[in-house]
Amino acid sequence: MKGCKDMFNVLINLKIQVSAKLKWIEENDPPYEETEWHKIFELPFKITRDSKRQWLQFQTLHTILPTNYYLYKLKLIESLNCSFCRKHPETIDHLFVECYEVKKTTDGCRRSIFKTIQDSHNIFDRYNILFEKYEDCKKNRVQNLLIFLTKHYIFTCRFKTVPTIIFMDLIEKIKSRFLIEKYLLLRNCKFDEYENHWQHVIDSL
Repeated sequence: MKGCKDMFNVLINLKIQVSAKLKWIEENDPPYEETEWHKIFELPFKITRDSKRQWLQFQTLHTILPTNYYLYKLKLIESLNCSFCRKHPETIDHLFVECYEVKKTTDGCRRSIFKTIQDSHNIFDRYNILFEKYEDCKKNRVQNLLIFLTKHYIFTCRFKTVPTIIFMDLIEKIKSRFLIEKYLLLRNCKFDEYENHWQHVIDSL
């Protein structure tokens, strides 16, 4: 009689079209099939219990992330320009993908400690940043965690008195989180997962 699990299951079974998905398709034409979209929207809640990670990706996918562009449309702020470059409207695409200051950070991150990841040049491509890697969740957990940590750091930097992305600060946050992942994997005796997916990255930190 308590909780909302039953109602949640009813809504899931209705298979209602998510309006945000239609908006992404209309504006950006991502090359995803219907089954892929389902996995993309399900991914944040399938691969982690971290509410910050779930909420950030939920807001991104549903295009309700409070960027300057979104807040300006709601008439809550006076400027829609990017917090970092201050030249272009701060849309979700611009904030995480197009901004020059952000590109410098993601390129530096990829070159410095994640060059050992296979196809590392594709880690921060537009589709991975916005939608994350939905296929083979266990294999791509390292990449998805890296993408999230980078996105979360970029987003929180907007709230500084002087919005600035400090590359070494991001690297330290990534190192700290990845060492925690190492500890959890080894404590739970998941040696194969650690050796196959995490070790070559953590050793390079």
